[in-house]
This record gives sequence, structure tokens and C-alpha cells, in this order.
Amino acid sequence: MTDRAVEGLGVWPTLRAVAVDVDGEDAYTAILAPFPGVSDEFRAWDLAAGKPGGPPLEEAPSRADPQAVSPDGRWLLLTSDREAGVWDLRTGRKLGGRTFPGRVLASSFAPDGRTVATTIESLRLVVWDGQTGESRMPILSDVSGWHFSPDMGRLAVTHNNGLVRVWDFVAPPTRDRRVPNRLFFADQFVVDPGGRYWMTTNTRREGPDGKSASMATLWDGEAGEPVSPPIELGSGAGPPLAAFAPDGRLAAGVRGTGVRLWEVPSCRPVSEAPALPSAVEALAVRAGGVVVAVCGDGAIRTWDGAATWSTSCNHPGGVTAAALSPDGGRALTAGDAAVRLWDVASGAAISGDDGFWSTPQLVVSGAFSRDGSRAVVATLDLLAHVLDAGTGRPIGPPLAIGRAAYPPALSPDGRRLATAGRDGKILEYEVADGNLVSPPLWGPRPARDVSYHPNGEVLYVTGGESAPSSGASPVGVSVVDLLVPESLPAPELRRLVAVLAGFRVGEGGASQVRLGPDELVREWDELKARFPAEFRVDPDHVESWHLQELGRAAGGKDLFAARLHAEALLRSRPGDADLLEMKRVADETLGPR
Repeated sequence: MTDRAVEGLGVWPTLRAVAVDVDGEDAYTAILAPFPGVSDEFRAWDLAAGKPGGPPLEEAPSRADPQAVSPDGRWLLLTSDREAGVWDLRTGRKLGGRTFPGRVLASSFAPDGRTVATTIESLRLVVWDGQTGESRMPILSDVSGWHFSPDMGRLAVTHNNGLVRVWDFVAPPTRDRRVPNRLFFADQFVVDPGGRYWMTTNTRREGPDGKSASMATLWDGEAGEPVSPPIELGSGAGPPLAAFAPDGRLAAGVRGTGVRLWEVPSCRPVSEAPALPSAVEALAVRAGGVVVAVCGDGAIRTWDGAATWSTSCNHPGGVTAAALSPDGGRALTAGDAAVRLWDVASGAAISGDDGFWSTPQLVVSGAFSRDGSRAVVATLDLLAHVLDAGTGRPIGPPLAIGRAAYPPALSPDGRRLATAGRDGKILEYEVADGNLVSPPLWGPRPARDVSYHPNGEVLYVTGGESAPSSGASPVGVSVVDLLVPESLPAPELRRLVAVLAGFRVGEGGASQVRLGPDELVREWDELKARFPAEFRVDPDHVESWHLQELGRAAGGKDLFAARLHAEALLRSRPGDADLLEMKRVADETLGPR
């Protein structure tokens, strides 16, 4: 390294210096933080040229902490309490940022210079886009360490319980990541059969008398923007509800006893059904625009455009919870600790041995899978029970849903169940055995609603803090990609984790045997021979990783780590003057190896 005089900087008590490589040339940038009596602005200073590296940062909070500069030296990452933001050092403008469900502990850029990884309290890891603020993957909990591959294709995460997971970070084209986080007022969130449109319903108190009025809003899910002005649903008892027809061309909405239909996406009114004798608790639209409603008095009614509704079946004594399959073909009603499933067209009960499935606990909510093959009910003891919608019999064990705010959701095929709680925790279970699909994820707090995208690979979770002055709750939708760890088969992954910890998994996987060095090498070589693609290492990637870690070590003044990475790089760059100088400084401070 060459000593270069710096002019014009003066005395600045709060300075963070970083060294980066931009287009093959060294660039040395100091981040000057606000300090009383000196300056109230963040700004960059080019140490090589001895002049400002750009204008002051706009709207940067004075108490923010500079965390990192992107690998190309152009962006700065600042954090403050529960917030993080990215600024362009050349223009001073804020590019993006986001708020977290906990205090920020540390934050840094990934190798691509755009993705940001942030650790928040309770050891949760949030990976997000520095420009849009969108999450790039689910929030992971109990994280002790993480590392991206240099090509950004894989993310390795270690957890405090010893679990190691390798995530396929580059999503397949079928996964929809284009939906931005939006704010709106919502009581219900529904996704159309094609996954293109959302429907939200909301209730607001208006006027001096404080009467409530309900509305439905159609959203373009890809753009995250409303398609048209809100559609009035009226007022009355019961929750505001909306539903799409199976082909997605019609939608219906109701609050109380008046059901309205409109076209999608034009929102042009189609018809309005006659008033019902009881408030609607569940709503569906069948093919051809036939409307099905489950009412609070226990009756299941249909309307095909005639002058009156027809009653197909009835749950005696009224209902505490109700649901309809998306195609309107099956209904679920619950009351007096009894759960009944119905074939709407025939009016016949889909029976267990006694004609219904019973539970000693009060049923508080219900839902169907998108294909209508399974139903789920949530009970007052915070358990979810999945039923075969064709027989009424339970499938799998009861699933703990904790302080779930709204009904749990079944995946489109009914094989997985997701629930979101008031604390923001998202759990996804395998219905058959009750095992968690992944570690707990984190979403908005408190969560209000959870639903699957029709492809089963994305969760929409709505939630947010209430706003008492408005009489409604401002709710944001978080788009959670359900990335399945793509690695070795499960038994071999357990074997690899054991090897990394110095053990071998015993017979049946119930015990572990500590291994010596030679045995560990043999286990490793055997796994590598069986799964060569998983263990393949590109020399260029290794060198890129050493360069990245060398930059981190130098920025953190960790001379021991810096020397290790410099020595590794000198094997392929034996004459690199900067690496030799860094090793010399480390040897003088730490002593020769």
C-alpha cells in the first residue's frame, strides 16, 4: 500500500473508513457521521483525492449507525433502532429501506452489493433488497451465523440448536417475487384462483353518529396497486366478506345481509342479491355466478339470480364458525362443539359415523384448501384440526397454532398448514405428521390473516399496528416465499451436520458417536463421492470468498483473520503488493506464524 497525504479533512471526531475496489482501482472512502458542533449530516469523503465523495445524505437520521458500504463503494447502509436504509453516496439520495419487528443488531451487504442481511433481536435473520425493501426470503429465527456463496446461489445458515441449512437463494422463475409491500385497511384478504388479483375488505366508522360502513378493494397483485376505487358493501352485522368465482371473472362481497356481484378486473356491477334473513358468515361464488352463503342462523343458502334465496341445508342451533370451499361445492359449519361438512348441491351431510365430527372445545374459525379436499377448524384451546372434506374424519394430529389471530390456512393441496400469530410468528406444518416444514418464520406483528398463493410456494401475511383514531387497522401485506432448503436428502443432511460437529449418526439416527480425525475424513469423502454436485467447489468462488472475508476482517481490524485470508490469496497471487503488505503488518503486530 502507498502512503498518500490527505488534505482538507480537518478534525472530525466520528469517522468510519472503508477500503474498496472499484473497477480495478483502489478507492478509500471515509464515512463522516454527525457530531455536535461539527456537522449534523452524514457524508462521504474520498481519502485518496482529499475531497468530498458526494453530497450530504438526504433524510439520514442523525443517530444512525453506519454499518457497511456496498462492494462497489457506491451505497452506504445505515441502521437506527428498528430501521435500516440504503443511500447512494454519489447523489446523497436514499434508495430504500425497511422497518423490522425488533431492534437491529448488525447489518451488512451480500456479495451482489444489493441484497442486505440484517440480524435483529432474538437472533432473527432478515434478508432483503436494499432498493425496494422487500424480503428476499423468510425471516429465520435462532440464527448463530450465515454466509452467502460468492455467486449468491446458496445461503448457508447455522442455528443455535446445531442445525445447518443450505438454502437455494436464487428462486425458480415460477416463484412470484414482484409484489411489493403495500399499506391498506383490511379485515379480509383473498387471492384470486390465478394468483393475479387480491381482494381486501375493510370497515370504517364514519360520520358524527359513528356508524360503520364496509368496502371491498380489488388490487393488481403484481403491481401492488388498487385496480379501481373501493366498492361499497353497505353496513350490518357480521364481518365484511369477499370471494372470487372459480374462473376469476366474477367476485362477490357482503356485509350483513346484502350480497353484490361485480366483474373482474373492471369492477363493473353485475347484480345484487335479495336481502338475507340472517347475517352472512361465509361466502363463495360458484360457476355461472351462483352465490352460496352460510348464515349465522345455520342455514346454507344459494342464489342463482331468482327472486329469492333457496335453502339447501341447515346446522341446527346456529353457528359459531363457518367456511365454504372456493368453488362453493362444500360447506363447513360449527356450533355446539359439533362440526358438520355438507355437500351444498344435494344438501346432504358429509358424515363421519355419527354424521358430524365433534370436539369438546369451542370452534372459533374454519377454512378449506383451495382444491376443497380438506378443511381445517381452529378451537379455543389453540389447536388446529384438519379434516378430510370427503369423509369428515380427522387427518394427522392436532397442530398447535399458538396465539393465532385469524384462521390457519391450508396449502392448495391441503398437505401443509400455515398459521400466523399475534406475535408475528409464522408456523408451517406437514399435516400428515405434524412436523414443522421449516424453522419459525416472522411476519408483521400482530398478524391478521394468512393465505397461500395458488402455486403453494408463497404465503401472504397481513398485519400491522392498529390506528384507533381512524377506527380501522392499517395493514401491510408481507409476501413470504416458502423456500424449501435444497440440499442433500434428509437422512444424508443429518449425517453431514453430524460430521461437521465431529460425530457419526448411529443406527436408526437416535444416537451419535464421536469420531476421530481419520474417521471424519472418511465420512466426508464418502458423502462427497455420493453427492459430487453438492460438494463441487469452483476455485474462482473460493478466491472471491477469501477476498470478501479479507475485506470484512480488515474493516473490523481483525488482523488474525486478515492474515489467514491474505495467506490463502497469496497462493494464487504470490506477487500482490497489497496482500504482502497486509501480511507484513499482521506479522509485525501478532508475531510471525
